[in-house]
Amino acid sequence: NIWQSRNCRMALSTIIETMEQLQDQFSPYTHSSERVKLVSTIVLAAQLHRYNPMSHSLAIRKIKRDAEGQPYSQELNRMLTIGEEQNRLRMQLRDTMATSGNPSAAAQLSQEMENLTQEYNAILTAVQKKYPDSVAPRIPAPIHPASIMQNLSNDEAVILWAVEEDYRSQAIVITREWIQAVALPTNYTDIEQLVNEARKTLDQPDTRSAMDIRPFAMDSAYQLYQKVFEPLQPYLKGKKKLYLLPDGPLAKLPFQVLPTRLPDQAITSPLDFMRYRSVSWLGDDYLMNYQPSLNNLYEQLTTTVEKKTDNSERLAYAGFGNPVMPQTEPDDKGSNLLIAARDNLKDIRQRLQSSFNFMGDSTLENLSRLPPLPKTEQQLRSIGQILGDDDYIYVGKSATLDQLQQLPLSRFQTLVFATHGLMAGKNLPEPGLVMTPVDGDYSTAILDSSTIAGLELDADRVILSACNTAELGRDNGLASLSTAFFQAGARSLVVSHWSTEQSATTDLMVKLFQQLEQSPEQGLTVALRQAARDMRDNDKNMLLAHPMFWAPFVAIGRDL
Repeated sequence: NIWQSRNCRMALSTIIETMEQLQDQFSPYTHSSERVKLVSTIVLAAQLHRYNPMSHSLAIRKIKRDAEGQPYSQELNRMLTIGEEQNRLRMQLRDTMATSGNPSAAAQLSQEMENLTQEYNAILTAVQKKYPDSVAPRIPAPIHPASIMQNLSNDEAVILWAVEEDYRSQAIVITREWIQAVALPTNYTDIEQLVNEARKTLDQPDTRSAMDIRPFAMDSAYQLYQKVFEPLQPYLKGKKKLYLLPDGPLAKLPFQVLPTRLPDQAITSPLDFMRYRSVSWLGDDYLMNYQPSLNNLYEQLTTTVEKKTDNSERLAYAGFGNPVMPQTEPDDKGSNLLIAARDNLKDIRQRLQSSFNFMGDSTLENLSRLPPLPKTEQQLRSIGQILGDDDYIYVGKSATLDQLQQLPLSRFQTLVFATHGLMAGKNLPEPGLVMTPVDGDYSTAILDSSTIAGLELDADRVILSACNTAELGRDNGLASLSTAFFQAGARSLVVSHWSTEQSATTDLMVKLFQQLEQSPEQGLTVALRQAARDMRDNDKNMLLAHPMFWAPFVAIGRDL
């Protein structure tokens, strides 16, 4: 909470900005020790500046892992759970005071927090008394940049961005030979505006026919490239693979959709979409892997994957998709029957007119009206055929939360969720994935981030083939699905940045697993880029050359 505070972030921005201005006064050749200290300070401040719920969640997971086998592990896990519960209660209290201002509700929340504090202190006292010589695991300190540098290959680089309101934006490039902080010719407001303009032409769930598709906001995306990436190019010569740690609004847009130059002629109509194939995309110049923190990257670069289960007990794959939403029955009143008939007619008309079926994010109130996703069944079964295991595919009525929790989840190497995504909102404090409700009870239909975090996974990769699964959500400890799955034990994720169309997504995911099957050693990042290229450049449907179809997904974490 301290590192995420507004005042702390502003102070860290001041440090980064000041150090950046000083770095060129200390040559690495004549003042090497001074420059090492200076750039190390910049990287330290940048890590603390971007310390976010995902970073915290990964730190908590490491604490739990370090405590395994210790006599106090059960007590420690309860203390960590109390911290998460208090954080959620703190969020609820803030919302209550900001909206209704209900004194009795606020008092009840405050009392619950106080009760948890007392329980925490009691456990801590008992542990200290029972195990006086024990040293509890602690949240790991930010990594020293030298530890990253010496483990990078010659063709690899790390880029951290620091974006803060009222401050000039910064980027830090780390290579095996060099660390360079770069002041960017932009600020938070400009970046946010350009990102939003680009996203409006990428996130188009209202599309009903080919001619409705809005051309990509190429000018905005190119300006963003000029402001946040082009100044870094002099320090990336000879680099092929980038580990990216975006900050602020930059976390809402994949860098592979940034053009490195504008096409000679503007693309203004779906009839011109073929020309997207000749655009110079930044994703064609670099292999891009996204990382939640430098600590996570260091662990990836220096350690081998440790499996909780023996390889002989491992299962290849489990998939969930196409949840079934029971329709709410209208009562006997004529007016409600008319309303229901009108709404049903509207839904039928929209489906008949639509050439596209988006796996759009929804709200808690609209679960009953979510459309089926038949293409996701095809997606899951095709992946099962590729991986040689289709025994654990659950679609339709079987795609329930209860079924998921009954599986030996720690044995699966790959998990795929092909369903609707839910973004956090007024009545849904955490994001989630839609499952089939049991007996019409919609409270059983949401796999939310808290539930995900409590799962026991040992998955090399988790694929969230749904909409907006990269959404950061609200600023609580489980602010995103990515955070929750990492905490549960996933080593790598594929997540989406906007609403995805189910036919195109099915094709993309099948191509992804075909790539992984052909060359398992290449990892998610390479396989995902090649699958996207195949869709963009080789598909017979020229509409799929629009980046809204081929570019929504990114790989986060270990490159498995």
